Amino acid sequence: MGPPPAKWKGACTGQNFTCNKWDKTESYLNDGTAINTFDLNGTSYPLIWGGDAVNYSIGANSEIASYCWWGALSSTQVQGKIVLCDGVDEGSGILVANGVGAIWSYSFLNDVSFSWDIPTTIVSSEDGQRILDYIKTSENPIATILVGETPKDVMAPSVVSFSSRGPSLITPDILKIGRAWDLNYPSFSLAIEDGKPIMGAFPRTVTNVGSANSTYTATVTHPALCTVNVEPSTLTFSALGEKQSFTVTVVGPKDISVSNLPITSGAIVWSDGTYTVRTPIVLYTILPGSTYGSYSMPAKKANFFGSPQNQKNGHGFLGRN
Repeated sequence: MGPPPAKWKGACTGQNFTCNKWDKTESYLNDGTAINTFDLNGTSYPLIWGGDAVNYSIGANSEIASYCWWGALSSTQVQGKIVLCDGVDEGSGILVANGVGAIWSYSFLNDVSFSWDIPTTIVSSEDGQRILDYIKTSENPIATILVGETPKDVMAPSVVSFSSRGPSLITPDILKIGRAWDLNYPSFSLAIEDGKPIMGAFPRTVTNVGSANSTYTATVTHPALCTVNVEPSTLTFSALGEKQSFTVTVVGPKDISVSNLPITSGAIVWSDGTYTVRTPIVLYTILPGSTYGSYSMPAKKANFFGSPQNQKNGHGFLGRN
């Protein structure tokens, strides 16, 4: 890993480390080397490896204690110390053993934030090994954890691994969220059992929150191989808060089943010339007999033309862009 931007880098001393792992905080060992993390108000504390603080009374061994699991650490040896641990945990094992801080040695979680009850940092496995070497070769190893700075107005360098990337094949009524103005408008997600014809109907009710007197016309971008019909395709309002209903039907050719259809999408756009409301449409296949469901309805076995949980009345707002 190369050096961080200058504005992220703190002052480093010592011969073995560079401050190039995290942008949040810094912790310093007594030989002047620096790694990153949290805060102990500048006070140095004894440093111990979890594997050297085994609670033998519960049957733990050095390997178990190295992960700092709850109950695996000896409070006699951990009390008042910062503990170096393998992996990542919530820190309850150190807290219950009266430790004052934690250094977790783990290399794989570089896009996840954590919250702990004690001052904590995560370092790479390589740096964790260096810290362990320091503990093993020092008569009185000590460390402290200092508060650092979070950079402001800096664009994230990557998308986190758990970010939504498309329709959920487990919960069919969850679509990927697009732009912020999509959030108020129920989307159309049509899950069809493999081998069945493409067919679905979606009743919707919308509320006018734009101009008191307005007329919205629907424009459709059709999913591949499918026809989308909106009835009525024009909605006329005479007051704010007025509600109007419409139905969207999605139909595919009779000789085409969803076994021939990949995930495909389209959209309906309502516009009165001033305000525009866009609602995505997504069609995809589920395997015969697959269980589907959501938080709003019990899991069921698939045996339908279209996704029932998406054929219920939905509510949206017209007049927000």
